[in-house]
Amino acid sequence: MKKLITFISSAVLALGIGAVSASAQTPSINYNGEPQAIENIRNVDGRVQLPFRAVFEMMGATVDYEDATRKVTAKRDNTTVEFFANGTELTVTDENGTSTIPAEIGFDYERNRVMVPVRFVSNAMGSRVGWDDSTKTVFILDTYKLTEELQAHCPTVVKLFEIF
Repeated sequence: MKKLITFISSAVLALGIGAVSASAQTPSINYNGEPQAIENIRNVDGRVQLPFRAVFEMMGATVDYEDATRKVTAKRDNTTVEFFANGTELTVTDENGTSTIPAEIGFDYERNRVMVPVRFVSNAMGSRVGWDDSTKTVFILDTYKLTEELQAHCPTVVKLFEIF
């Protein structure tokens, strides 16, 4: 429980920090209070990009890539995100319906990887994103995962939230 409180405190501070800025230093990722070992992170014109599989699987989504069409599909419970490598938009389907959103999706030809903007994809999966320019760290607060963990450890607290 102490770890959960520490995580929430650090996440709240991180979410108040401004947008991503360009830097020569390779950004790092902190997901729900835990540093992540993700390779091939890059900062392109002030936007942090990750290999699509790394960010979706970090969030607990199942990922499918169709090589023939270069279509990516990521699913987690009631949320599905679909896009094409080098495409210009993401399609997000959830309990609120389907929406198509413009996005800068890249392809790293050197490593043969589809690269996605971490803020955009994280938001599409229902997460909040913050940036600490001094440490070049992206903070992702996955409220879905946090709620799951809170419900598993403190079901009474979740019931209180449902009442209000």
